[in-house]
Amino acid sequence: MALLGRATMVAIYDLEAGWESRHDAWHSHEHMPERVGIPGFRRGRRYLADGGGARCFVLYEADSLDVLTSDAYLERLNHPTPWSSEIMPHFRNMVRTLCRVTVSRGRGVGGRMAVVPLSPEPARAEELRGRIAGDLATLVGQPGVLAAHVLEADGAASRIETREKELRGRSDSVADWLLVVEGYEPPGPVLAEGPLGRDALLDVGAASVGEVASYSLAVLLDESRTDRPGASRSR
Repeated sequence: MALLGRATMVAIYDLEAGWESRHDAWHSHEHMPERVGIPGFRRGRRYLADGGGARCFVLYEADSLDVLTSDAYLERLNHPTPWSSEIMPHFRNMVRTLCRVTVSRGRGVGGRMAVVPLSPEPARAEELRGRIAGDLATLVGQPGVLAAHVLEADGAASRIETREKELRGRSDSVADWLLVVEGYEPPGPVLAEGPLGRDALLDVGAASVGEVASYSLAVLLDESRTDRPGASRSR
């Protein structure tokens, strides 16, 4: 499996104009180290949009969904730092989803990423998942592509109320499924046509398929680079 762990926290959002540089400093120097320092968090990444779509795509990889509802994580969500309290009211259009990793193929971390939100027809979810898994297995390893994943929301976990959500001033949206492809070249074209294109996905069980959004990697931080309380610094 390309992702580290069986669960992810995905946040896709914009920022109030003029707050981009302050957000990026906070997110890089405080927020990501804080999150990756929580037991069970394995790696964090922030991607920035290439053109259209929400500005930020943030992905945290975790051992399991239990990590994303753990007391340690909820303690941070309900006790934001002063810097977090300054920045979070300036988030806009937040889509925040706690996901199970149901398909993950390939290896490595791509500097370029393409993301498509989709929803299955309830009676055809297993069919859709299986068809996508087969197509991703064929896709991964082709020139430009390193890894690909299907992330499926846990709606109840995603909707737990916290102090950080209050700071953002409005309810977060929750995605249903996210189809993610990463590579060393822009992978958007493989999600715009062919077996992973919108029409093909609708034919094999998708109820809706959103627009392709493309991103480039800005920051990556893993647990071995975090001074977690009680953790060895020699890893």
